[in-house]
Amino acid sequence: MANGSLAKRYARALINIGKEENTVDQLNTDLQGFGEVLSLNDNQLFKSLTNPILTAEEISAVLNSVIEKLSLSPVTQNFIKLLKDKCIIFMRC
Repeated sequence: MANGSLAKRYARALINIGKEENTVDQLNTDLQGFGEVLSLNDNQLFKSLTNPILTAEEISAVLNSVIEKLSLSPVTQNFIKLLKDKCIIFMRC
């Protein structure tokens, strides 16, 4: 599975950044919080973000709003946006 191996490479890179910056715990907390928000109300947000009716701009706007509300670290913000842009999450490419 190409996306699975690519996702693993991105995850390893994120861990390496966290180790370099001594922020692994913060990154873990950020990603757990983001995952929890995606799964609230029977995965409603995730389902919405993968709905083909939404445009890429609308998905970005929703993600930016969630990221802002969760006060995610800049590294986590960039990681989530990168995953979206590279079609690792929300598979909208």
